[in-house]
Amino acid sequence: MTIAVIDIGSSSIRLSEVNAEGEILHTLRSPLTVTSNAFTETAYDAAEIATTVTALLDQTIERAGGAIEAIALANQRATSVVWNQDSLRPIGPALSWQDLRTAPMCLGLGQRGLHLAPNESATKFAWIIANHGQHVPRSSLRCGTLNTWVLQSLTRGEVFTCDASNAAMTGITDTLVTRYDSDVLAMLELDEHMLPAIVATHGDFGSYTSGGRSLPITASLGDQQASMIGQGILRERAAKVTLGTGAMVDLYLGDQRPSFPRRGTHGSYPIVGWREDTETSWALEAAILSAGSSVDWFCRTLTRSCTPEEIEVLALSAHPSSSAIFVPALSGLATPTWDFGARGSFVNLTSETRSAEMARAVLLGIAHAVADGVEALEREASLEITEISADGQMARNELFLQILADATGLIVRRSRHLEGTTVGAGLLGLHGGLYHEELPSLSRFHRVDRSFEPQWVRGSDRHGSAREAWNRARTVALGQIPALSMVSF
Repeated sequence: MTIAVIDIGSSSIRLSEVNAEGEILHTLRSPLTVTSNAFTETAYDAAEIATTVTALLDQTIERAGGAIEAIALANQRATSVVWNQDSLRPIGPALSWQDLRTAPMCLGLGQRGLHLAPNESATKFAWIIANHGQHVPRSSLRCGTLNTWVLQSLTRGEVFTCDASNAAMTGITDTLVTRYDSDVLAMLELDEHMLPAIVATHGDFGSYTSGGRSLPITASLGDQQASMIGQGILRERAAKVTLGTGAMVDLYLGDQRPSFPRRGTHGSYPIVGWREDTETSWALEAAILSAGSSVDWFCRTLTRSCTPEEIEVLALSAHPSSSAIFVPALSGLATPTWDFGARGSFVNLTSETRSAEMARAVLLGIAHAVADGVEALEREASLEITEISADGQMARNELFLQILADATGLIVRRSRHLEGTTVGAGLLGLHGGLYHEELPSLSRFHRVDRSFEPQWVRGSDRHGSAREAWNRARTVALGQIPALSMVSF
């Protein structure tokens, strides 16, 4: 028995066949068309996403020759779609989680006492309706994150639900993610009928028919939550980092939700890990908005021949005495400062700085930004993390993982499968129905490919000096666009 896993990332859609042991048998991939009209705007064509998912899913089911028995879905969270329920057509662009065009709206709402972040779905829904919904009856408008939109498409409008892990990222639910907050809806001028029912991450999400077979959709959850399962982060004090377009650091907490409602003192925030019936697992998350996107930018803009896959070779040729560092704030800084007006900055450049030193500076800056996230989680949860599991495409870069181990002072363990999101969604879809105390048993499927030991002790003088140099560099990047820096949630 195998399962087809849909994984909608920030730059591509992947369709994989996964077996009951969490092995990826094969994968089809298609790039996402990203529209970026200004430095604050990032959007997708939701209709294209639905069409691409369907085409890849049909090919995967046909290729498997009858082995696939179910479907699971994982997706980038908070990317927002509004559509006409009568036609099942989007009314406007799908706004990416990275899109900052609603920052002025967030600032205005904050002055009225409602604190929302532009990388949550709430203001994105309101913006799309205000700018594209004039000719659609309000009774026909529906809002959802990508999972809800894709489920609507696959089931031809029959299923209108959002799992709790995605609903928690919208900014419009109560703290336990069981219902929508009527006061928030009123301030955003959203009607509750526009929003999907909040459900568990495993269960009945309808079915999809392909080649005469009707396959149940058994799991739907956010990409970072799926990666936690795929990397075996199913026990307290366990943490992982997923290194994609951005980088997300997650710490598993078990059944206890953090006491703060939205953002902690050190810049992390609570997320729903997964939900089985009424049992909810919680985690803390720290966000780095630009990770792989910083590497892509560097290779595309500042080199002629280097690809993201080749940056390791270039960085290895950097002079060891170089102190250059890059602050990866191409779309602002998240944990711990949450400054949407910060911007990317190179610091400590000299006349001897070449592309090799700049390449290493980019990797170094991303690593220290992740270290900020690790430290924020530790302070927020009042515990010490001793190691961190890593997946995502940047985890192929062994130089980066060594730099990350040095920056965090932690052992970094690279997962055998870098697509932890795909593995986790597949395992939940095939083995779901496990209750809270049984879920940790899924960690038995996780395998470590290689471990990277830090070269100096955490808290030592050398480690402390490196962190102090990073903190000075980060200060330079802050507040570059004051209007965006004013947004707070």
